[in-house]
Amino acid sequence: MKKIFKFEAKQLLRDKKTIFFVFILPLIAFPLLNGVLSKVVSSQLEKIYERKATVLVERDSLAEEVLSQFNDAQDTTLVVEYVEKLGDLDSLLKEYTAAINIERDSTGFATFKIHYSAKNDKNSIKAKQISGKIYALRDSIRSERYQSIGVSEYEVSKKFDEFNTSTIEEMQNSKHSVMLPVSLILILMVGTFMISNYVILGEKDNNTLESLLASGVDRRDIIYGKLGIIFLAGILMSFLEMISFMVYGHFTGVFNFGISFNSGNIVLLLLLVISVTTLIASISVFISCKIKSSTAGQLLFMPIMIVYLLLTLLGTFEGVEIKRGLLFIPIINSAGIIKSVLVDKFVMLDSMIVIAANLAYSVFFINLSSSYLNSEAILKTDSNLKDSENTYSPAMVFTLFAILVVGYMLLGGYLQGKDIVSGLIYSQAGILGVFIVLMVRKNGGDYFKILKIRKFNPVYLLIALFFGLFARYPISIVKDGFFYFFPIPRIIESSDLLQTGLGDLNYWQLLAVISVLPALFEEFTFRGIFLYMLEKKYSLLKVSVIVGLMFGIMHLNVFTLLETALLGVLLTMITLRSGSIIPAIVFHFVNNAYSISVMKMIDDKTIDESTVSFLETDWMMYGSSVVILVLTVLIINGNIFKKE
Repeated sequence: MKKIFKFEAKQLLRDKKTIFFVFILPLIAFPLLNGVLSKVVSSQLEKIYERKATVLVERDSLAEEVLSQFNDAQDTTLVVEYVEKLGDLDSLLKEYTAAINIERDSTGFATFKIHYSAKNDKNSIKAKQISGKIYALRDSIRSERYQSIGVSEYEVSKKFDEFNTSTIEEMQNSKHSVMLPVSLILILMVGTFMISNYVILGEKDNNTLESLLASGVDRRDIIYGKLGIIFLAGILMSFLEMISFMVYGHFTGVFNFGISFNSGNIVLLLLLVISVTTLIASISVFISCKIKSSTAGQLLFMPIMIVYLLLTLLGTFEGVEIKRGLLFIPIINSAGIIKSVLVDKFVMLDSMIVIAANLAYSVFFINLSSSYLNSEAILKTDSNLKDSENTYSPAMVFTLFAILVVGYMLLGGYLQGKDIVSGLIYSQAGILGVFIVLMVRKNGGDYFKILKIRKFNPVYLLIALFFGLFARYPISIVKDGFFYFFPIPRIIESSDLLQTGLGDLNYWQLLAVISVLPALFEEFTFRGIFLYMLEKKYSLLKVSVIVGLMFGIMHLNVFTLLETALLGVLLTMITLRSGSIIPAIVFHFVNNAYSISVMKMIDDKTIDESTVSFLETDWMMYGSSVVILVLTVLIINGNIFKKE
């Protein structure tokens, strides 16, 4: 083991790429990049705040009283123009930063309504700044009025109350504490993966690993020797990253943390970093042992990076508490606990659990790697880039998926930010549609075969309709249980699609955008293209779970990942059982259409929101029970995982 360790160390120190990943990247590149980005964003925000803005205001005595104080305060960034009545807002907001009017209810209570266009980012930021100033001015006027009649203490009733007990410094510490674990784990992932790619996959490419394995050296010593050099490189990267962050933050003021640097906190932080370094190094070694070539490793790099990033961001997301089940989820637990230590929270017991879990996972992956090296599978020379059925390996499929996710996130997010309605249409028909066409043509051009547009037993149409109406409720039961053990904040539930530009559509237009398009393009993408590329590589149970998870990840919301993934699993199962994609399309359409119909009826006051709760509505509860019963019977009999 020592000989292998020394040999690998000498080879790595001669390699320029290693020098870059181990020394330059963590010491200079990452903190400098983050610092530059932070400075650029802050600078741009300051410029927007200082920019002069013209606001159109519907004439009203209260509005004039409040807004006149901008002039008294000599606020040169705001110009107010009054009109008797606001006209077409879309036209006005092309010329003005914001438009303001006041609405009064039956009791005379006045509400400021500030309108701005989300199509213009600068106007959105400026309008929110103006909004904050108006609230502050109105509170000042209220205070003056009460004081004029001798009232010094009073309580103001608001529809929404916000309480923030943190100081500005504490909020800055919390914000900055996210950056270190995110960049630290990404540094470890990139560095250890690249080094393991070099010391393991490089030997596979050169056919020297076989000679090493046949040389009589104990294979466990081989894996420990290679792991040791990757681990030490990771430790060095971690420490350089932390030092550079602290030094850079101290001299520039860009990064600061709330941690008090006593011996206990320092030791705890070091143990956490060492444990997560061990974990990531062992995962990198395991992946490198399992795949056949450096080409396959490079293909896997992007999807692995996306998974690492999502897990890290989830662990550091504001409001996420690392407790119960989250303590045992790799990467999430480490990122969240490191953040907690950086903001000086006392988490000794939780930290010890995370450290122990990381080390246990590391031992598990090391043993898997060692077992694989001790098997004869390592000596097989067939490439995993191709197989007899089609030209796509799992590595290539997951890389294609990662590229699609990144493209959908960037381009689709941009389009939807400009206009939610047209953005959704272009995202589905454009991004997913183009991907479907390209992949079908790449695989021979037979749309009916690849997309599974086939005849099927009509019974599955009835199952699809039934599941489309009721499957959401068993899924919600599983979700509620999951969130108990894995307490992720369910902030997404407070959002309302109809409060966006989608609210301007009539029912049939909404149905087309939210139900028809996803039912077609998402199903052709996942139950068509990806299922076609994966179904012959895995068992039906595995492929259902894999395609379901891909479907969940594609929706780009970690807080609803479980729901969409479970829905994706059911959609994949019904496709595999029926042999056709059509039942899945019907299932998907009915599921979305039901949600849209309920939201629209609630928004139109046709029904009360409480009437749609399956716990309070018998027929929904009965339907859910039937779904659970059918799934249970099929799983017990094993029929659910058999093709029709």
